[in-house]
Amino acid sequence: MNDLKFQLPFGYYLLFLVLAALLSYLLYSKEIKRKFCTKTLLSLLISLRFIFLSFLFLLLFEPIIFQLIEKKEKPILVFAQDNSESILNNKDSLFIQTAFKDSIKDLLNELNNKFEIIPYSFGQEAKENNIYNFNESITNSDFLFNAIKNRFYGKNLTDVIFCSDGIINNGNNPIYNSLSPEISIHAIGLGDTSIFSDFLIKVVNTNQYALLGNRFPVEIVVQAKKFQGKKAVVALYDKENLIKEFELSVKSSNEIIKLNFDLLAKEKGIKDYSVKIKTKNKENNVFNNHKDFNVEVIDKTQNILILAEGPHPDIGVLNWAFLDQLKTTVKIQYIKDFDEDLLDFDLVVFHKGLSKNKTKKLIKSCKKSGVPILLFTGNYIDANSKNDELLQLKHNEFSGQVSINPFLNVDFNSFNLDDSWKKIINEYPPLNIPFASDYKPIGQSKIFLYQYLNGIKLDYPLVYFVQKQDYKFGVFLGEGIWKWKLSEFNKYGNSKVFKNIFQKIAQLLKVIDNKERLKISIPKQIQENQPFSINGELYNANLELNNKGKLSFQIISENGDVFQKIMKPIDQHYELSLNTLERGSYSYSASVSIDGETLKKDGVFIVEKSHKEMLIQEANHDVLNVLTKNSNGIFIYPNQFHILKNHLLNVIKREAVSHDESTLRDLIHWKWLLLLLIIPFLEWLIRKRYGMI
Repeated sequence: MNDLKFQLPFGYYLLFLVLAALLSYLLYSKEIKRKFCTKTLLSLLISLRFIFLSFLFLLLFEPIIFQLIEKKEKPILVFAQDNSESILNNKDSLFIQTAFKDSIKDLLNELNNKFEIIPYSFGQEAKENNIYNFNESITNSDFLFNAIKNRFYGKNLTDVIFCSDGIINNGNNPIYNSLSPEISIHAIGLGDTSIFSDFLIKVVNTNQYALLGNRFPVEIVVQAKKFQGKKAVVALYDKENLIKEFELSVKSSNEIIKLNFDLLAKEKGIKDYSVKIKTKNKENNVFNNHKDFNVEVIDKTQNILILAEGPHPDIGVLNWAFLDQLKTTVKIQYIKDFDEDLLDFDLVVFHKGLSKNKTKKLIKSCKKSGVPILLFTGNYIDANSKNDELLQLKHNEFSGQVSINPFLNVDFNSFNLDDSWKKIINEYPPLNIPFASDYKPIGQSKIFLYQYLNGIKLDYPLVYFVQKQDYKFGVFLGEGIWKWKLSEFNKYGNSKVFKNIFQKIAQLLKVIDNKERLKISIPKQIQENQPFSINGELYNANLELNNKGKLSFQIISENGDVFQKIMKPIDQHYELSLNTLERGSYSYSASVSIDGETLKKDGVFIVEKSHKEMLIQEANHDVLNVLTKNSNGIFIYPNQFHILKNHLLNVIKREAVSHDESTLRDLIHWKWLLLLLIIPFLEWLIRKRYGMI
């Protein structure tokens, strides 16, 4: 159906018709007066000019041709071929590569009269083509069904032929596909479903992390198929060094055996282990007799020394707070009795006695050796002491003491502060601190608690931390922190905030390699053309997770190709998803800025050839049968193509879908409009014939 529409009001066209008639008449007015030719000829010429001008004026109204065309769309059939390596991993491999391909071609040609055939191949990705070389290293049907769903949304897709061995080793089970239930899925079952004699390692369960010096469990799950009455040895290795062996005695034809090992975390770092099955029995598949895994051994030990001038209730609450940390040991001694090596400790806490010569010597030794220090000044400092050097405060004379309340610095960022801390800390009772006219720090220091006196927050520090090039130290001005613990317990029934404060302080002052603050976790085994994720963890100065910085990740291939990525912050960590890297060696460099410093992490990883398609050799036709039953399809074997052809052509009804398509086209682009040029040309010929030109 065709229709003509105008962009401008068509009523005005009547005026242009009058104008066309007037212009046509005026053009030949002289000939009419002179009676140069017959009235019939003049009427013809005036009519030709009128028709031509009328069409020209019509084009000024931007006429559009509206066309409604009925189209018929044949039902669409998708033929999806599993293109993974496992298709050829059986005795029918020659048949699949030759006669089977020809049979598929013949079947699709016969179906082409009724269906629009769209071929797909799938494995590690889905491709709309008919190239089947069976070399893809994984089988993931999710890619196929998602591609079909997106490609044929709103189309007349009626049938899918799913040609596979049913070995799906990546992604979801195809029976949970995302296609509409109105689409019938038919399956062609390839491969051999026979169960062969086989020992295989199904899974290795262990912890991702283990603490240095602790033991951690390893569970190995072994499956034995058709080896009833046979024996095998499961060996656990630390790299190439044998750790333990366990002899298996198989009691049934299909037995699952769980083995448990208890290993000692001896060294810090990522430790590589492997499990191997050794047997004298003949197996059809040996790729699944070996599995690698790794465990990261971390060291969280911390030895804390508290050196006190004498007995004080502060010592007891400090010991209580520090000891609750994982693998932390606390040793308490009086300053006058101490004669050990300071390097044996990760943190030394000095409580009072700063005016004594031995205390000053010990503090100097700590600074020289790089051992972190936490100072409690007590309520008295000798007026003649060099407090600028000792406390990193502006030099002035201390005289007497004063009671000062704490006030939390909400901008402090060296460790994470919970929202509840401000209220609780600001309610703590006052400390007795040495009185001075000025407490200004020298150089850069990070103030954790300010002084609060008579309802006024002072710009002087009460608790602060200093980072030097060779050492770190923290300072508590005053004494009496035991009152903080009791006050919090009386009000809230616990002293959690008090405990957290000192645990975080101990962790903050611990000597930390900046490289440990940026951790990049890459899968130990990365196989070619398979998606994988890289995880990143960023820690602040107190080794608390922080993902506020922009974490850049650069990958360099062995060919020199550079890929620049930005890791995405998720929850408290970072993630980067990579897809289908080719086999080879890659180096990486991660960098991020936090708290005014740049942290970097470099490393390498290797993308290996995947053997996933070789681990399972028995075809899984059960999943194909369920897939077809759930979608009103049929299941056949390669020698039953005639059944599928008859079913699609004769048994089920598949009709073409008719729908109308509308098109809009400007009349000025209409090719037949060129015929209008005949009118002025014909007029010109007549005028010339009768001598009017």
